Amino acid sequence: MVWNAKNGKPVRVFKNCFESDITCMALDKDHRKLILGSSRGEIKVFDVLSGVWIRPYLESHAEENGEISFIAYGNEDQNIITAAWDRTLKIHRDDRNE
Repeated sequence: MVWNAKNGKPVRVFKNCFESDITCMALDKDHRKLILGSSRGEIKVFDVLSGVWIRPYLESHAEENGEISFIAYGNEDQNIITAAWDRTLKIHRDDRNE
């Protein structure tokens, strides 16, 4: 759910993002993309304004012990960096030309 900080009311609701729990999240440098990680090691990127899933190609971490524990966005590099309990660190290119 995205909230308006001034009036405290919800602006946007993201439903059924994962079949498991959301464990981590981050925004890109422009705050237009919401990056979510799940307890099953899945990573999804949504457009904040429309709620549309916009990056379906990101490689997941292991489903077993792959809970996402860290997400960061490398601003100028346009990389999404994820770490999980499967002891892996992944760098995903957030590039429309992929």
